[in-house]
This record gives sequence, structure tokens and C-alpha cells, in this order.
Amino acid sequence: FNSVIMLARLRANARMLFLYRELADTNRRLEELVVTDSLTGVYNHKHIIERLAEEVEKTSRYQRSLAVLMLDLDHFKVVNDTWGHQVGDQVLVAFADLVRETARNCDIVGRYGGEEFFVILPDSGLEGAVRFGNRLREKLLELRFEDWPELRVSVSGGVAEWTGGGHLLLIKQVDHLLYRAKENGRNRIEAK
Repeated sequence: FNSVIMLARLRANARMLFLYRELADTNRRLEELVVTDSLTGVYNHKHIIERLAEEVEKTSRYQRSLAVLMLDLDHFKVVNDTWGHQVGDQVLVAFADLVRETARNCDIVGRYGGEEFFVILPDSGLEGAVRFGNRLREKLLELRFEDWPELRVSVSGGVAEWTGGGHLLLIKQVDHLLYRAKENGRNRIEAK
């Protein structure tokens, strides 16, 4: 009789362990869904801003360097109007993939909104961030789309290095630099 009870307890414990692991896996997947942009697979707007606030705090506390890059695909409305929104979506996905492939493991990539992307570059100064932005810009110019060989896309960007203040000030600075890149002819990276 004791062996039957012992066996029942072992089965119950095994079942509980299985259910616990399943619940943990489901929670992990749900957390990913909450912080990820569903189209591009990079962090969404809300989460990239939260991560920036965390990185600014770490940078301040540990006296590290931090740079950010805001990127906007040039004339993206023309892509959607000429080739359609499905092709536009494919361009966004391809660009997000390109940013992820070019970024270091410690860099944090997110979609800021529409065709704008945001990259947090911990332990990177202004020069390194500008090099990263220009490398992305050049790789995007070389990118070819198999079904649309004539489609060319360029990107403009703003780069700023954290020098004090909160994360919202850094966003304001990099946003201003992005618009300066647009005003100065597009397909360029502006830095402060």
C-alpha cells in the first residue's frame, strides 16, 4: 500500500514539475510578445524607451559611455505608394534584420515607430556610434530585394552621446539630429 502512495506522489510531483516548466515557458513567450514589435521582431517603442532609461541610469552610476542612434528610412512613403504596403513591410523587416546583424551583442535595437528605429550603444562613444550608423547606411544602399531589383532604400540618422541629464533629453537631442540629417539631403548621419 505504501508503494502505491509513493508512486502516486512521484507521478503527481512529476506532473507538477511538467506544468511548472510549461507555465514558465508560456510566461517567457508572453513577456517576449509584450516587448517585441510584431512585424520586425526588434523591441517595440515602449520597451526601447524603458531600456534607454535603464542604460542612462547605469551609465551615470558606473561612469560609462553611452551613445544612441535614431534612424529613419528615407522617402519610405514612396516605397509604400509605389510597391505597396506589403513590400514596405518587407523593407522594414529587412532593415531591422540588417541592424541586428550589424549590432554588437550588447547593443539594443528597437522600432521607435513607423519607419524609425532606435539603437542604444552601451560603452560606445560618439565616434563609434557614427561609424556604426555609417556602416548601416552603406549596407542598406547595397541591399537588393530579389523580387524588386530596382528598389533602393537609404536611411538618415542622428547620433548623440550621453553627457548628462535624463533619457528624454537624449531622445530629444538625437531626434533633432535626425531631422538635421533629413534637412541636409538625407542618406547621412548627423552627430553632436
